[in-house]
Amino acid sequence: MLGKVLALNPNNVLLDVIGWTVVQMLGWAAHPLLGYVRLGGEVDARQSAPSFCLAATEALLGEAATATLLATHLPAKHRTQVNNFFSSVSKSFSQMMRASTSALSLGHDGDLDATRNVTLRLWPKAASRLQLERSYSSMPAPPSSSSFMDNWFTLAPAAASLAKEAALAGGSPMGPFGFTPFAWRHRYEEGHAAVLLPIWIMFPPIYAPGLPHGVAYGGAGTLYATLLAEGLPTALLDSLDKSGHYSSAALCSHKQEPWLRRAIGIEAAWRALRKVSSVGNGGSGGHLLGLEDFSGAQMFFLAACLQLCDAPLSRRAECNFALRQSDAFASVFSCAEGTRMNPRDKCRAW
Repeated sequence: MLGKVLALNPNNVLLDVIGWTVVQMLGWAAHPLLGYVRLGGEVDARQSAPSFCLAATEALLGEAATATLLATHLPAKHRTQVNNFFSSVSKSFSQMMRASTSALSLGHDGDLDATRNVTLRLWPKAASRLQLERSYSSMPAPPSSSSFMDNWFTLAPAAASLAKEAALAGGSPMGPFGFTPFAWRHRYEEGHAAVLLPIWIMFPPIYAPGLPHGVAYGGAGTLYATLLAEGLPTALLDSLDKSGHYSSAALCSHKQEPWLRRAIGIEAAWRALRKVSSVGNGGSGGHLLGLEDFSGAQMFFLAACLQLCDAPLSRRAECNFALRQSDAFASVFSCAEGTRMNPRDKCRAW
């Protein structure tokens, strides 16, 4: 075991340390939900990272992606809901990227059948990978209140405490529970591309059984789709740029790449929502107390923005950049063309 640990890339070891630290901190939910989304298709792990990225991307763009939740302690009904939810988002993402460009034309060294189906699994992470003796206090159980804002403010103090401890432990103090998924890059091991799924994707205010479709897809849906977009190599974005899919090269420069991927995630989740639910610009946001005046469509973008509005990054306007690329956002909130949140030149990768 020690030999395997020592043989790992230092960056991977650091990710394992952070991951196991989160397991300790979020003991009430961590053990079955900290896992990886593994992309189908095997390639030679000895290849260079860029070629492997391209091969993994081809595997990702399979026509029929499915999600399998292996958290066996969850009720069967809940597992089915989550499977269907993730499946619809991943299918929307695959279809959107296939329509945008022929990613399969990108060359790579691996012999990979890119037409095969992609199976995305949420794996329980083995606690034996790295043993850390330091213990942390557990998070409180998810609140039972039906109020979206009540849930958020109930968890906020504990999240702030976690962020402080995470920073001391070498983690990144961002995101609702002290960590941001976008800081954890892809792992390359055992011939698979793996994306870390954060534990808190399955709990309020990001996701909970019974939430209105707009909230679920805007929260967990956009986060999940963005994690899938993280698997797209820069070479793919370059090919889109050369094909003229970007309206403005300045807006879509490499400096904006993380925000561009989030914009892709929001668009993919929005398209998935439109396929499974009729969300209009009017009506009610559902049973969320205090937010009844917002429509289901507006709630989608509010939920998408919530997970991007963490204090350490507030000056970077993460939410604003991602949402101003969305025609749907401008329509739902009636933003006049040419205004700051509905610019004429939008960043396009779909």
